[in-house]
Amino acid sequence: ADLFPFLGESKDEHADELNGESSEALRNVTVLAVGGSDAAAFIFRFWEDEYKKKELDVDFEYQPAAESVGSKWVLDSRLDLALVSSLSDQLLSPKLVYTPLAADAVVFAVNKSVTGVSDLSSEQLLAIYKGETTNWQEVGGPNRSVVLLDREESDSGKQLFRQIYLESEPVSRKAVEIHSESDMLKALEITVNSIGYFSYARAQASDQIRILELDHAGPEGDYKMKIG
Repeated sequence: ADLFPFLGESKDEHADELNGESSEALRNVTVLAVGGSDAAAFIFRFWEDEYKKKELDVDFEYQPAAESVGSKWVLDSRLDLALVSSLSDQLLSPKLVYTPLAADAVVFAVNKSVTGVSDLSSEQLLAIYKGETTNWQEVGGPNRSVVLLDREESDSGKQLFRQIYLESEPVSRKAVEIHSESDMLKALEITVNSIGYFSYARAQASDQIRILELDHAGPEGDYKMKIG
């Protein structure tokens, strides 16, 4: 209905703008608090855009909640939705409902300056992250020192890396610890000779890095570090 019927045909050019603002103000919007995994949040935003086309009265507010506390915050009513990349015993609760959102993978990638390296064996990957291999030339790359980018132990990608490859082995002390997926991508893009790991979904958005195969398998093939 017209919110300005008394203006009739004499409505000025600002009337439509006012009408839109009034309609927005009158909307009863449900705001859902969301937090948790960076990787899952990146994928969730694509789903959010499609969902909001059908449910116009729902909006999402992202909270700075780490994946390790997201589920607890739902139980404490601080979040409506917790986003997790993998379900560990620490995150599981019989009081919560878990719904699969998407399948993804944790991929290793290098800055585009690392030429000649497209595939690493498990042994080569371990040697790099343990600090035993320190020059890219040792695995077929340029004669340049390896720059290691790593994640904190609570990160789901790091936990999967440990589960599949690292196990209890320590990471080189020279590794630079990065504390979010978005920062990991930025660091890889701007740091010459670097290697790091993060969500395959996010990695595909950059042309400044190259995704590596592991043991001759890519993330869409027989790849070990898949999620979901």
